Amino acid sequence: MPAAQATAGQPLSITATVSGASSQDTVLLVAQHYFGPTRSLPMRSLRANTWAATVPGTLTYPGLLRYWVVLKRAGQPALTFPGGQPGTPRDWDFYPAATPWQVPLVAAAAPLPLFTAALDRDAVEAKGVSWMNWTDYPTTASGALALRLLVNPAKAGQPTPEAGPASALRAYLGSKTAGRVADLGNFKELLIKASSNQPAATHLRVALVTRDAVAYEATVPLPAAGGEVRVPLSALRAAPLLLTPRPYPGFLPLTYTPAASPAFRLAEVEVLQVIVDQPASLTEQLRVDVESVTLQ
Repeated sequence: MPAAQATAGQPLSITATVSGASSQDTVLLVAQHYFGPTRSLPMRSLRANTWAATVPGTLTYPGLLRYWVVLKRAGQPALTFPGGQPGTPRDWDFYPAATPWQVPLVAAAAPLPLFTAALDRDAVEAKGVSWMNWTDYPTTASGALALRLLVNPAKAGQPTPEAGPASALRAYLGSKTAGRVADLGNFKELLIKASSNQPAATHLRVALVTRDAVAYEATVPLPAAGGEVRVPLSALRAAPLLLTPRPYPGFLPLTYTPAASPAFRLAEVEVLQVIVDQPASLTEQLRVDVESVTLQ
C-alpha cells in the first residue's frame, strides 16, 4: 500500500510483500517520476516475504512518483506488478494493464490531509453509536462530497436518548503519515471543513489517538454553512477514548481511559476520530457534514 504522500527531495523507502521469491530470484523496484526519469532499483530481502528499496532524492522532486515491482526468475519471463503482467516497464512495448502504485511528492511545509470525504469513504469507519443514528454522503453547496453524521430525535413513545456520543467517524492514519514522518514537527493545527444545520445544538469533538490508545481531544464549534474551523494542536487534551464499533453486549464500557496520559506527540498518532454528541434536547434531525480534516 503506497503512502498517501511523501516528502519531496528526500529518499523514499518502499517495501513490498513478495511471496514465493527465493534468494536466486531478482526483485526490482522500477520508479518513475510520472513520464519523466525512470530508475530500476534492486530490492533487498528484509525478512520472510518482505522486500525493500530506497528511491534516491534525485528522483523524488515535487510531483507524482509511480512505481512497479518486477520479479525475475531464472528461465522465466519477468513479471511486473501490480497485475502480474509479463515484461517490465522499461521494455519499449510495455503498456501497463494495471494502474501502477503512486505517491504524491510534496514540500515539507505542505498540508497533510487526514480525512477527505471524496477520497476516503471506503477506508474509514463511520456509523451511529446507537441504532437511531447513521451516516450518509451528501454533496455540499460547492459540489464537494461530505460525510454526514446524523442524529435523530426520539419518536413518540420512545425513551429520550442518553447524553453522550451519538455518531462518529474513525479513520486510521498510518498510510497518511508514513511518508511524512520527518515533517510532523512542522504542523501546528487541524483545519476542519464542516458545517451543521443546528450549530447551537452541535457538540462536535475531534480526537487524535495514539498507538497506545491514548486520545487527545478538542471541542469544535461549527458554522451553519460550509466553513473552516482551526484547532491548534496545543488545544488538544487527554480524554476518554470512544470505543467503536460499540462494544457488545451493551452493558460493556463505551469508553477507555488509560492509566497514564503522556504529553501529546503527533508522531505517536494513528487514528482520527470525529464525534457528534447527543444534544440535551432535540426536536428535529441534526446533520453534521464533514468535508475534510487536514494537518497544517
